[in-house]
Amino acid sequence: MSRSLQFSTTRIVNVSNEAVWRVLGDFGTEHRWTKTLTSCERDTPEVGVGTVRSCKLPRPLMGRSEVKETLTEFEPERVLTYQLDGAAGPFATAAARWSTWRETPNSTAITVRGEF
Repeated sequence: MSRSLQFSTTRIVNVSNEAVWRVLGDFGTEHRWTKTLTSCERDTPEVGVGTVRSCKLPRPLMGRSEVKETLTEFEPERVLTYQLDGAAGPFATAAARWSTWRETPNSTAITVRGEF
């Protein structure tokens, strides 16, 4: 029987859910706001289920210098899930799910769940 490793964490940020999704929902442009990627591009002009992003890493991680990820769930201002193409080091698969909800007009809860 195969089992997976999972983690989940939630943080509240002092910005609106709409502001969070202006960044999070622009799948394929993450290199603009993180130092863990040197470049990213997506294969579609609009973001939606099936969109693939290709990203280059500044240094190899788990034997990779590039990653491809496919968007498998996308509901703007609510949830975004993507699956890594191929293995992640010792793990056969990897996926991440980001979900958000409005706490107040100016604060948002963000949960990130990973599965390997």
